[in-house]
Amino acid sequence: MPMPQSHLLDRCCNYIQELAEIYESSRLGDHKRIESDLHLLSRMAKILRQPAVQTHSKKPFSRLHGVRRVDDVKQALEELGGKAHLSAIYKKTDQIRKTAGRSVPRNSEAAIRECLETHSSDSERYKSGYPNLFMMARGRGAGIWALRNRKV
Repeated sequence: MPMPQSHLLDRCCNYIQELAEIYESSRLGDHKRIESDLHLLSRMAKILRQPAVQTHSKKPFSRLHGVRRVDDVKQALEELGGKAHLSAIYKKTDQIRKTAGRSVPRNSEAAIRECLETHSSDSERYKSGYPNLFMMARGRGAGIWALRNRKV
């Protein structure tokens, strides 16, 4: 018998709190895994707070385990030939997300820039441990981005 949604939500929230405490106390060295777990559980809790959907719908599963924004940005750059100006990347990424039925937030441009910067060692915002996927093709401030491991 499946657990009631409210019970699952309570368990998710408790687990998020436990992970946050572990992360804060640094008792566990694998911070990336904890961050990943926290992110996943936050998404699960958000989904569980929404009204129940019919069982034939795959939307909750696809939102929980689906494509990440970085995957959409990477696909956009691939479709744009591996190198493009930010404005083209914004449009193509939003188009990819809309076509796939994923959300396009109001702050989409900022989210795409953050994605590019946190996945590029050329940026001061690069997060070590993240895949180094993108590069500033013409240097900082030019607005031209490219896939790192691809000749363009």
